[in-house]
Amino acid sequence: MKPKRAPAPPVKWSKTAKRFWLDVHKQFVLEEPQHVELLRAACQQLDRADAARAVVDKGGVVLLDRFKQVKPNPAVDMERQAHLAFLRLARELGLDVELPGETRGHRRAGTGG
Repeated sequence: MKPKRAPAPPVKWSKTAKRFWLDVHKQFVLEEPQHVELLRAACQQLDRADAARAVVDKGGVVLLDRFKQVKPNPAVDMERQAHLAFLRLARELGLDVELPGETRGHRRAGTGG
């Protein structure tokens, strides 16, 4: 049986999210509609994390409030939450996720890895 062609990702998604969408469709057969929806949600979280990262890159990890006091940039937490949501959705799909350009550091002995 000939594999189905991957549905095109939404135009408004980032290159990273589009590439992830197409790669998953290329490597796996998503037979159930809920799997496609999980993948769609994962890609949206990738975009949200990228958008938050752009805000952090522009404004820094800390900001000054109206009293000139240093405060954490809320976009840092937004990026973290979106990335965690992406990883959870990918795990729910049963994917071993490695994002483009992502590398893991070495683990220390005795830390379980």
